[in-house]
Amino acid sequence: MHRNGERIFTCDSAVICAAILVAALLCCPTSLPAALTETRTWTSTSKAKITATLEKVEGGNAVFKKEDGNLVRLPVSRLHPKDRAFIVSVTPRTWLGKSGKSIKGAYLNHKSEDKIVIKLEDGTTGIVTVSRLLEADRAYLEIHRERVWKSRPGHEMTARFLFIRGGYVHLMKQDDDIVMMMLNKFSEEDMKLLKAAEKLEQFFEAVDAARKYHDSEKWDLALRECDKAEAACSRDERLSAVREEAEKHAGPAKTMKIKVGPKVEGEGDELMEFVWIKPGKFIMGFGEQKEFETRVNEETGEKELWSNLSDPWAGYSLPVHEVTISRGFYMGKFEVTRGQFAVFAKETGYKTQAEQNGQAMGGTKHGDWVVKKGASWRALAIFEQEDDHPVSAICWHDAMAFCDWLAKETKKDIRLPTEAEWEYACRAGTQTQWASGSWPPKDHLHSISWHMADYVPGWEPACGTKPVGSHKPNRWGLYDMHGNVYEWCLDYYRLYKDDKPVTDPYCKDFPGIQYYHKIYGHDPMHGKTKTYFHWACHRHGNGRRVLRGGGWCSQAPGNRSGFRRHEKGTNGLWYFGLRVVIAPTPEHN
Repeated sequence: MHRNGERIFTCDSAVICAAILVAALLCCPTSLPAALTETRTWTSTSKAKITATLEKVEGGNAVFKKEDGNLVRLPVSRLHPKDRAFIVSVTPRTWLGKSGKSIKGAYLNHKSEDKIVIKLEDGTTGIVTVSRLLEADRAYLEIHRERVWKSRPGHEMTARFLFIRGGYVHLMKQDDDIVMMMLNKFSEEDMKLLKAAEKLEQFFEAVDAARKYHDSEKWDLALRECDKAEAACSRDERLSAVREEAEKHAGPAKTMKIKVGPKVEGEGDELMEFVWIKPGKFIMGFGEQKEFETRVNEETGEKELWSNLSDPWAGYSLPVHEVTISRGFYMGKFEVTRGQFAVFAKETGYKTQAEQNGQAMGGTKHGDWVVKKGASWRALAIFEQEDDHPVSAICWHDAMAFCDWLAKETKKDIRLPTEAEWEYACRAGTQTQWASGSWPPKDHLHSISWHMADYVPGWEPACGTKPVGSHKPNRWGLYDMHGNVYEWCLDYYRLYKDDKPVTDPYCKDFPGIQYYHKIYGHDPMHGKTKTYFHWACHRHGNGRRVLRGGGWCSQAPGNRSGFRRHEKGTNGLWYFGLRVVIAPTPEHN
C-alpha cells in the first residue's frame, strides 16, 4: 500500500521480549544500507585500525573489504564501541507481526505515536503501524526511540539508545554523534529501563545461540539456550519451532530410582524416581510486570505498590530477584506417596504429629475449616486415599523424619528442597505465573495441576488428592509441582531482603523480627476502590517453615510458581505433603 510516495506496512503477533542488539546482526547474511558500504576507517577494541568497506554482517561477524581487495572478518563485538554503535544504528532489523508476516528495515523515526518510518533494503522508506507489531518490537521501539535521558547530577540529553557494553550505555545524539555514559550515572527511572534492556540483550543472545545449535543439530544445547532465553524474559514464540524440534530429538532427562526400605511382606518394592536438575539462574518471586504497578498517592505524594490481581499474598513473594543455583541436584519426580511413607512408618514405628494429637484439620472446597478426630495420613476421613496418592496431613517435622530415615537407609544426601531449589525446578526455565503459562489459567493450568476450580469454569472441582502423576509434567519432567498437596521446604520463612542477586539462598536459622511490605489493590468482593494489605511478618515468622506449590483445595493463584505459604513446623493439614531431593545441604545465607 502506498501513501504520499511511502509504502505502508502492518504486522501483528505477540511475543514477550524485545531486541536490544539489532536482530540484523544475528542474521546470515545481512544486506547493508549505503551508509555502511562507504569506505571508512574502522577501529577495533585493541585500537588497531583498518580502512575498508563493510561488505556484510554475518553471524555476528563483520566482513570488511580492504582497498587491495582482500577480505577481513572481525566479530562485531571486537569493534570499537563507536563503530559498533554506528553499525547498530543503521543496520536493518526484522519486524514481525501477528499475521506471521515480516519486513526488514532500519528504524528511522516516529512519524506519530502509532506510526514509524523505516528504511527498506532497497533504499526506499516505508511506514509500519506500531500497534500491530509484536510486543517484542513495540518494546524495542519504546527503548530505542529518541527520548530525553537524565543523569544523576541533573543533566539532560536527547538521544537514541543503542546498546550497553561493559557498564557503559551507548547513545546517538540528534547530530548523529555517539556518546558513552556509565550506567550508574543515569536517573533512577532511566536505570530501570536500562536494566531491563540488559536482560533483553541476554535474551536475544540466547535466541541466536539456540538457533545456531538447532541448525547444527546439537539438541541438548539448543534446549539449554531456549531455557536461558526464557529465564531472561519469558516464553517467546520465536523459539517455539526450535524448542519443539529440539525436545523431539534431545535425549531423555537424566533420572535415578532408589528403593524405599526393605521389601514389605506381601508387596513389591517401593521405588522412588528422581530427575536431574541442572544448575542455572532464574528470577525468583512474582516476576511478571503486569501483576504489579507503582502509583503515586495524590494526597501524600508517596509511591504505593498496587496488585493488579488483588492478591493479599503477593507481598510474601516480593521483591523479585535473580537467584543462581550453583549445583545440580536430583529432585523427586513425584510427591512422596502414601505407600512410600507407609514403609517408613512400618520400619520405624514413627507416629506423625496428627497421630499424636489424635486429629487432623484443614479446609474444604467449600471454604470450611474442619477438625476431624482420629484423622491422620493413615485415614483422613474427609476423602479416600490409595497408596499411589501423595501422603497428606504431614507436618514439617514428619517430613524431616522421613528424609533422615531414607538418607540413612540409602546412604544418600536426601532432604527437603530449599525453597529456591523448589521454585527453580517448578519454573523449569519459565518466568510465567505457572509453569504452563500466564493469566488467565483456564486454558492451560488444568493440564498440570489438581486444585479448586474457581478460576477454571467448567472444570471438575477438586475434593481430595489424586494419584501422583495424574496430570502432565512440567518441562523438566516433574509432576504435580502445582496442586495436589503443598510441599514442605527446608527453610524457615523470611521476607526476601532486596532485589540483589543471590546464590543458593537458604534460611537455616530463625530470622527473627522482620519488616513488612505494603501492597494496595481493588477488592471486587466488597466493592472497595482499594484494600490495604499489610504483612507484619514478625508476627508470623516464629517457628514457621515454607510450603510451596499449592494443594487440591487451593485456588489457582495459590498454585503459582512464585507463591509462598508458611506454617508452624508442627502443623500438618490434610493437604500438606512433601517431595525430596538428593543433594548436600547448602550453607545458611
